[in-house]
Amino acid sequence: MAPVNRYSATVHREGDWWVIDVDGVGVTQAKRLDRAEHMARDLVAAVHDVDYDDVQVDVTFNLSPELAGVVSAAKAAAEVAKAAQQRATELSLDAVARLHGQKLSLRDIAKLTGVSFQRVHQLLNSAVDAGRAEVRVSKGGRSVRVRQADVPVERAAKKTHNARRARREHSSV
Repeated sequence: MAPVNRYSATVHREGDWWVIDVDGVGVTQAKRLDRAEHMARDLVAAVHDVDYDDVQVDVTFNLSPELAGVVSAAKAAAEVAKAAQQRATELSLDAVARLHGQKLSLRDIAKLTGVSFQRVHQLLNSAVDAGRAEVRVSKGGRSVRVRQADVPVERAAKKTHNARRARREHSSV
């Protein structure tokens, strides 16, 4: 593997173009910002007669202080929202597992938590995968607790469905 040639580039807007200044190499341009790194690597490879894949360019964007502040604030807000969403999912997962442990139906849990019963089912599967809940499979009129490690949720549900169908088919003969 050939050594990687590492360069720094600064990108700024001029009219309809992004100007890419690669330190110690030269300047090129791109119409779209997503092409800036490619154009910088291509410039280095052409000027220094090296393979494109052996060039790495660290790109820095120069925006006006006002725009840089707005972009920074938007990114920070998105990170806060992501963390809040993760916390909400964890709390929902805990609530669903606890309510399920009290033998409430998926529809009752959905009503209490304010989500669809399909989402409750997804959360319950996640809780089972995380070891926070167990699957209850109805077997012959009684409830059987099955650990997730023993039988996957889909298999347990399919077994129950197939057993009911077999009983119906057997009783109709």
